[in-house]
Amino acid sequence: MKKRYQVFISSTYEDLRLERQAAVEAILKAGHIPAGMELFTAGDESQMKVIRRWIDESDIFMLILGARYGSIEPTSGKSYVELELDYAIETNTPFFAVIMTDEGREAKVKEHGTSVLEGKNEEAYRVFRDRVKTYLSAFFSTASEVKLAVFETLPQIVDGRDLNGWVSAADIQTPSDVASELARVAHENSKLRAELEEFRERANSQSGSNPQFEELFATLKNTKATIPAKLTGSPNDVELNLLELALHFGEYLARSVTNAYGTDAIESFVFYRIASPLAAFGLVEHGKSPINAKWQRLKLSKEGTRFMAKAKIRVEQNRSQPASKPAPTPPSKEPDAKPKSSAKKKKAAKRTPKKQ
Repeated sequence: MKKRYQVFISSTYEDLRLERQAAVEAILKAGHIPAGMELFTAGDESQMKVIRRWIDESDIFMLILGARYGSIEPTSGKSYVELELDYAIETNTPFFAVIMTDEGREAKVKEHGTSVLEGKNEEAYRVFRDRVKTYLSAFFSTASEVKLAVFETLPQIVDGRDLNGWVSAADIQTPSDVASELARVAHENSKLRAELEEFRERANSQSGSNPQFEELFATLKNTKATIPAKLTGSPNDVELNLLELALHFGEYLARSVTNAYGTDAIESFVFYRIASPLAAFGLVEHGKSPINAKWQRLKLSKEGTRFMAKAKIRVEQNRSQPASKPAPTPPSKEPDAKPKSSAKKKKAAKRTPKKQ
């Protein structure tokens, strides 16, 4: 079922007309739905409520930041553009930003004059721009580069997220279609469970009989790996082994991970610190990516899937086995018992006369 995602475009208006139009065209060409507030003027509280409702109904929030901070909302002292971004973050709406470069600002000034620059709130603009740069961002000098940023960034945001989106009524399944699909899935799940049980029994019976598996299992277990503290939220780095990390992040590896621009810190860690080393053992392979893409996709190979399943069973077996008890230590004898006995025997031997 193909989904179309609604993208809310936030920006100042008069100075970024061309850039907004470029974003709208790119979103439409990508097959999605642009949403903006061109029909509303900043400064009306009821209109701010409408904007919030539009953001609630949108799947993705896009910020185009030019050289102006924008109109100020009197109560908060913030610009309406910053308030829109705050609301997107507050509601956990996925978002990205495109930020005008210094070259872009200079070109704007040459063409339109200094009216495109922030005049009254330069410090607030600078602080806001620095803040936006800490999020998923791209930079543009021309309207065409805004289009490029949309084409590159939207797939990254959509991939791996369960967004609501919009679907055509023709694509919606009827109750009978749903019932048939549920029956098919139930049958398939039953078959898969039977195959999994058979595989487990076969793995249990063959445990330890595959030298290649044993060698690879031991190699990954002895390969140290560190999770940075910033990923775990703990004060210190966490040291594990490559096998533990591969099993822990197995879902990422099965789904595939990329090193595309804007990839979050966890996926980048899995790509470079787990998937890449596993590729050396043939457990991970390159997945499909767009033609001329400047990034790579890695996923579990068939051999990697088999190894991970067997390794998981082995680890569970090791956990379920009770620890072996140490052999009891025999009681020690008195240190002077033997010498005394020996001394008595020697004295007795001296008193016994030899037979002639």
